Amino acid sequence: MLQRGFVFVWCVLACSVPWLSGCADVGTDPLMPGKLRALQAGTDPTISQGLRHNQVGVAHLDAHDYDAAISEFDQAAALDPANYGIYVNRGIAYTRRHQYDLAGRDFDEARRLNPDSFAASYGRATVWLRKGNFDQAIGDLDRALGQKPDLWGHFPDDGLLLSPYGRALWNRAKAHSAEKDYTSAIADYDRAIQLDRPSAPLFYGRGIAKRRIGDVTGADADLESARQLDPNVERHYADWEVTP
Repeated sequence: MLQRGFVFVWCVLACSVPWLSGCADVGTDPLMPGKLRALQAGTDPTISQGLRHNQVGVAHLDAHDYDAAISEFDQAAALDPANYGIYVNRGIAYTRRHQYDLAGRDFDEARRLNPDSFAASYGRATVWLRKGNFDQAIGDLDRALGQKPDLWGHFPDDGLLLSPYGRALWNRAKAHSAEKDYTSAIADYDRAIQLDRPSAPLFYGRGIAKRRIGDVTGADADLESARQLDPNVERHYADWEVTP
């Protein structure tokens, strides 16, 4: 699930994470042909071959060319196998291609290399969610919520302006709802709504959970708020078969 609204987060992270050095320009405008050609041609002597392949892969990832992105990340990993960020990026590409076993393998490797990585924990959780393993997803989201967000810029790909923690809470709420633990789901929706700006999917999900526990008044209010923010909010739950 990588979003244009968070490109500023990606740029800030690029300044503080060594392996992303020099990558922000590509991330903000992945289709700049001159920049991409320069990376592919290897004209910058300060960039290693492994980092160059990773940067080109990120450009392809942002352009939704997942085959090309994975090919570049394969080469980057071969040259720099200890760089956990490469596995996070390739895991995202595999997730977008619905190749969840391969994605999970990459997020596991990223977490092995960096046990404190929010991105690795969050990415692993998204794979569990897609596979319907909700207990495992909740466990990984618990872990992510205790970690400092890193390498976030390419995860969201749905236009929602949610923070890393807000999105983790939203996904954990959906997992709780899938297991019919609506009280825990509502608690996560409450936290996410307090943390982030008003968001239609958060109100919608909380409204559904409230309806499941018999809070009809609260449910109707949340669903109305959701539809005022986004008349087509249901699309964000299309994969979850969630309806009022």
